[in-house]
Amino acid sequence: MDLKQLQAMGAFVPRTLFKCDIAVRYRPLKPTEEWADPGEPERQEEIVEETITTWVRKKSSADSIEIFQADERERPLVAVYRCICNADGSPLFESLDQVHQLEDWLILPLIIEVNKVNHFAAKKSVPKTSSGVSSRSPSAAGRLRNGKKR
Repeated sequence: MDLKQLQAMGAFVPRTLFKCDIAVRYRPLKPTEEWADPGEPERQEEIVEETITTWVRKKSSADSIEIFQADERERPLVAVYRCICNADGSPLFESLDQVHQLEDWLILPLIIEVNKVNHFAAKKSVPKTSSGVSSRSPSAAGRLRNGKKR
């Protein structure tokens, strides 16, 4: 085994960044001077819909190890921390703690995008018949071609 052989085999994760536009819905913060308690942010009543752009990179072996070593519940957050980047490829978040502090309306779409780019999400497949052809729907599977039940 040598480096050129590994490169030819595609053993190295490409450093390509994937631009992802994410639709989010949230309630913006009120101006600081309108908060009843200066230490407790308050949100406006109306919901805003926006599209934000983020950059996602495929996980490397180092990322995989860190994700795998994390507690099962933390793995999606570690994946976001490791894979969400700025446009230049530098990490967006300074720490995993920052990812922990994200609101649901943002963390959930980020997890989905990281999963899409890294193919973490389970793929829904249509069950194959013994002939290798996709089976019909469960309700149709119990019927003959003329519509009568088997």
